[in-house]
Amino acid sequence: MQTLYKWLLLILVLLGFCACEEVDEADRFTGPVEFVPKKNVLIEDFTGQRCLNCPLAADAVHAMQATYGAQHVIAVAIHGGSLSLPASSGVGLALPEGETYQTFWGVSSWPKGLVDRGGEWSTPSEALLEYTSWSAAAVKRLQVAPAVDMTLNNTYEVETGQLTMQVDLKANQPIKDGYLQVWLTESGITAYQTMPDGSHNREYVHDHVLRAIVNGQWGEPVALNATDATHTISYTYALGDHPTWKADKMAVVAFVYSKTGGVLQVIDSPVVQ
Repeated sequence: MQTLYKWLLLILVLLGFCACEEVDEADRFTGPVEFVPKKNVLIEDFTGQRCLNCPLAADAVHAMQATYGAQHVIAVAIHGGSLSLPASSGVGLALPEGETYQTFWGVSSWPKGLVDRGGEWSTPSEALLEYTSWSAAAVKRLQVAPAVDMTLNNTYEVETGQLTMQVDLKANQPIKDGYLQVWLTESGITAYQTMPDGSHNREYVHDHVLRAIVNGQWGEPVALNATDATHTISYTYALGDHPTWKADKMAVVAFVYSKTGGVLQVIDSPVVQ
């Protein structure tokens, strides 16, 4: 009987080894990983208020920010698609510009996301990642030296509701095909959300929601050399035109990207300093 037991145990052990799928060492991620971030990373979270699993993606972002620092992991929730509610409805958060982004990147199910826009790809949809893969991709990008250094200074006039933004750029290497993009986001928005268990939460708190695009759908071209002096670009935006937005919960997100290299650097700064 003991001999039979030993053979059965051996068979079970061997079956256990056979059942384990071999994972390439480069793709293994046990995180969190200890390191000092060299650059910041942009997470574009394509989401919707009627999406069951989108709160799980938001939780994944919050976990990354808690681990690596919110100043290094900068997220923007872009509502759009068939599981979203339009902002024009009064209860929704989806902008027409958000719909344009989702169409361009080929988002057809939610949640999906971009981590620094994925670097090189032949079709935009190849850059999309499941939220369970965002952290591993972010860790790699956080350890890349930035091609450009950025600073951002905001001035908000409460009386007029006017926001002035100044972006300073200093290249660390030549950037010939770069674009500067500036967005406005708002956090702490209480609005409807379908939850993973199928329930309807009308007190759900949405963070880093894309509210406005400051300088065009795809930003504006920038060409920089490492020998250039600091390049400064300024913008103004009339926040007073949007009385339901809370300036003290808003932030400016600015990033430089290229169509071949993804996001070269990203920073954010609160509207109200």
